[in-house]
Amino acid sequence: MEGNSSIGETIRPIFIPTITLLNRIGFTKKFTLLWLMSLVAIAVVVYSLFASLDQVIRLSKRELQGLVLIEPVSRTIQYLQQHRGISSALLGGSDIMKGRRAAKEREVADAFSLLERTLPARLTSSEDFRHIKAEWERLRKDGLQKPVYENFTQHTRLIEQVQLFKELIADDYALITDAELATFYLIDTTVNKIPHVVEHLGQLRAYGTFILAAKQITERQIITIHNLIAELESTHRELSNRIDKTSYYTPAAEISLRAAHTGIDDSTKQIINLVETDILTGNFVTPTEIFMDMATTEINSGYAQMHQVLMPAAKNLIEERIAKAKNTLYLSVGSALLLMLLLVYISVSIYYAIIGNVNSLIHSARAFAEGDLDQRVKIDTRDELSLVGDGLNAMFEARKQAEQEIHQLVFYDPLTHLPNRRLLLDRLQQATAISTRSGRHGAVLFLDLDLFKKINDTKGHAMGDLMLVEVARRLQFCVREGDSVARLGGDEFVVVLEDLSLLPDEAATYAEIVAEKIRDELSQPYMLEGQEHHTTVSIGIELFRAHNENLGNLLKHADVAMYQAKAAGGNTVRFFDPKMQAVLETRLAIETDLRQAIARQQFLLQYQIQVNSCGKTIGAEVLLRWKHPERGFVFPDQFIPLAEETGLILPIGLWVLQTACAQLKVWQQDALTRDLKLAVNVSAKQFHQADFVAQVRRVLQESGATPCHLKLELTESTVLENIQDAIVKMREIKQLGVNFSMDDFGTGYSSLAYLKRLPLDEVKIDRSFVSDITTDPSDAAIVQAIIGMTEALGLNVIAEGVETREQMNFLTKHGCHAFQGYLFGKPVPLEEVEALLQKD
Repeated sequence: MEGNSSIGETIRPIFIPTITLLNRIGFTKKFTLLWLMSLVAIAVVVYSLFASLDQVIRLSKRELQGLVLIEPVSRTIQYLQQHRGISSALLGGSDIMKGRRAAKEREVADAFSLLERTLPARLTSSEDFRHIKAEWERLRKDGLQKPVYENFTQHTRLIEQVQLFKELIADDYALITDAELATFYLIDTTVNKIPHVVEHLGQLRAYGTFILAAKQITERQIITIHNLIAELESTHRELSNRIDKTSYYTPAAEISLRAAHTGIDDSTKQIINLVETDILTGNFVTPTEIFMDMATTEINSGYAQMHQVLMPAAKNLIEERIAKAKNTLYLSVGSALLLMLLLVYISVSIYYAIIGNVNSLIHSARAFAEGDLDQRVKIDTRDELSLVGDGLNAMFEARKQAEQEIHQLVFYDPLTHLPNRRLLLDRLQQATAISTRSGRHGAVLFLDLDLFKKINDTKGHAMGDLMLVEVARRLQFCVREGDSVARLGGDEFVVVLEDLSLLPDEAATYAEIVAEKIRDELSQPYMLEGQEHHTTVSIGIELFRAHNENLGNLLKHADVAMYQAKAAGGNTVRFFDPKMQAVLETRLAIETDLRQAIARQQFLLQYQIQVNSCGKTIGAEVLLRWKHPERGFVFPDQFIPLAEETGLILPIGLWVLQTACAQLKVWQQDALTRDLKLAVNVSAKQFHQADFVAQVRRVLQESGATPCHLKLELTESTVLENIQDAIVKMREIKQLGVNFSMDDFGTGYSSLAYLKRLPLDEVKIDRSFVSDITTDPSDAAIVQAIIGMTEALGLNVIAEGVETREQMNFLTKHGCHAFQGYLFGKPVPLEEVEALLQKD
């Protein structure tokens, strides 16, 4: 079975186009197409058979025509052979033959006239026939003027030409290429073998007549006669073999064939015996005319056998073949017609049998689709359609039983069996409609478990599911019968309270009471599989009255209030605050605009110069700015955290790096700026990309910037997130020639342990320490410690946020010789930086 299935799957693609076509048409068209194809197939077979049999009949009729045409040609050859014998006797000195010769010439002339009337014009006008007639005219006029040997040769050559002409006719009328062996051998015996024997008898008759008339024989003539006898015997043996074969393939004609062969055999023996006893011995007893008559009688007997026995037998065989072909043709056509009628009858019956059952199936299926679940299929058949009917009936039964299950799956949560979002919206719609009629407030409570993720992660989802089931049970216990409890998914639940109060304050109080009851109930311990677990819940509340609130907004407002409760530390209740909603909507709008900022080229870079203790510019830090077409400049602290959270910092950070490196390449072309370095801040998410090193390498290659003029600034938190990975990446980038600076140093968990391991070039003192170094001893001590530590580690140090000359002097005094801050310049566009450099 598996093998058959495999074969079926293998060959199925071959039938896909036909299957596709048939699947697009109805049963009526399918059966019509089947009938037409079947009829065409039968018609093709019948036509092929008809054409084949018709070809047999036409060829056979042509053979009959050929036999009719051959007979007068054979008569002509017979008369020419007699004319040759008479002419030989005259040339031998028998004057009695003169009258016979004249009579025979008239017979030959009549025979040619008959041929011209009988044969088709294409044959009588052929070159062969004209040549034969011309040769005959020369022989008739000049034959007696030539020696006997030349006369004999000329007659024999003419006879051979006529014999070849006869064979040409036989070939033209397909007599010697007959496909049936019986007919072929019989016709070949008649057309070729017997005429050859008779021709040799005629040659022996002519030669013997001449010698008897001359009453003398030479040694040469003796040799010639022996040769003629030998050739006669050879052709006679061939005839005997052919008679045997013909008799084998034509048993019905065997008696006639044997009789003909016996007659020719007797004639041959008699003539040979007479030649051997009277002519070769030199007795010359037999008169010339007697020998001539005796030989002619025997030869004519052979012709008689050929014309009266063999040719009729061949005609009978061909006529029988024609009759058989016609009978076969009539029988085949009749059988085909009966088969076609039977096919149509059976096909129509099958069509009505199938279409009736199909209509029954369609009727039952439509009734079922329209809601009649008691409908059943009734089919009076035992074929595959009955299986379909049984299957439909089983499906109808199963559908009846499954309808409740489907309803449960569509409108209820499969775990807790509480209403799902779909049913919740429907009930909330009903609640708002009731509120519209009554004027009383209702409330939507949005609940989220505070510690559920921890339980799910540590104890597994099975334990989490048990807790959700218990939460659902407790929620149903906390509300009234007319209120609704639903699970949205995960650990989020919604409670809809109806008919609270006409006054909003009282409605809010009632809603808060229910919420606190829920909070208290859900805070109680959970005994799950013998273990005690705890969780709390954050609840957001949104009141509603009448039908003027969008259902989606109700849920969204309650959700926002729930997040306010979460933000307050969880395990608390909060009502919806429109101000919080405004903040969230603003944040969403900024996020939407942020996604389009790069494509719309709204980002730009500003540069804050970095100087040494002599006041010379040594580089700058590139700072990202967002120029919004409506909001103006958006501060980095408003969009950078959002970009980090959404992942947009990755394409933004790559753009900053590409732009900075492109500017470095430009500065390298100018003697004034070619030694400047650019510091680029790298976010944690950007740095921890798997292909960050490859990004830096590609940007450097594409921009052509000198790597040693690029300085990447990393924060302590970025490095400490995965210090081993950070070290590997930093070393790979260092090999490219890029420098590293530790940004905001001192604000995190700096320690010599990791600082020693990091391949840093510079440490940047955070502005929070620099701002009070001249007034706060603690900040001053920290800054001195940082400077001392960097000196011990061999690192450069730079201070940011330098705004006064006193700060700069303090830093310079304690060993810091690189500065960045408002004392030297604010972050400004590129044009202003370059103008400042020109001025310096």
